[in-house]
Amino acid sequence: MINSMGKIIAGGFKDDIKPLDSDDQRRMLYMQSALELSMKGEFDENLGGVNYITTYRDNVVLINIPMKRYNPLVLISAERNANTEQIVKNTISLFESKNVFEIGNKTDTLNDNSILSTTAKKVVQ
Repeated sequence: MINSMGKIIAGGFKDDIKPLDSDDQRRMLYMQSALELSMKGEFDENLGGVNYITTYRDNVVLINIPMKRYNPLVLISAERNANTEQIVKNTISLFESKNVFEIGNKTDTLNDNSILSTTAKKVVQ
């Protein structure tokens, strides 16, 4: 999970996963993801809010799922052939079950970082 400035606030890679990029490249990716969602927010009034963004790259698929007005943001990387619709569905269900996910104007419990960390860890399992 990253905040609106692209800083990691919870989660991380599975223990057995070696990232394809460097720490600096990941920080840039996180900032870019946060900025992309912020920019897409300009059209929320007419088109509605962003539910998620999926980016297919040659080596990986990236999934961005905004929470509470895009802060924080769940950022998931997966194998290129992963079932992204199922990943999104499972992730949303997991966060909703912990009462921390929000699309729209629902109230949530995002202030509890222990819930965020625990839930983020379950996403990567």
